[in-house]
Amino acid sequence: MYLLIDDRGRKYLVKGNSDFHTNYGLVKSGYLIDSNIGRTIESNTGKKFFMVKPGIIDYIEKAKRGPQAVMLKDCGLIVAYTGIKSGSRVVEAGTGSGLLSMFLANIVAPEKLIMFII
Repeated sequence: MYLLIDDRGRKYLVKGNSDFHTNYGLVKSGYLIDSNIGRTIESNTGKKFFMVKPGIIDYIEKAKRGPQAVMLKDCGLIVAYTGIKSGSRVVEAGTGSGLLSMFLANIVAPEKLIMFII
């Protein structure tokens, strides 16, 4: 996955194995894969995008949300009140988009993560 940022600051989370289509043209997947993180790439119409490695916040902001997604400010409060840190043992269950699971997994990293999806 790559994060492309245009000159207006809009962010696009792009899979490396698929072409990226936008109002500003097309960026072929091969061009993304062959490019280095941290460089500027161009669409077929000449629109420039800055390519970076996405962080956990980028994944959370761009994730598809269901009707009851836990927002970032709520995730932060949960971590603050519970004292979760690297190495903590956390049990979390939900039926939503998995945003809280992603956030908590990032907090307890690099410890072993066990996840079950039913």
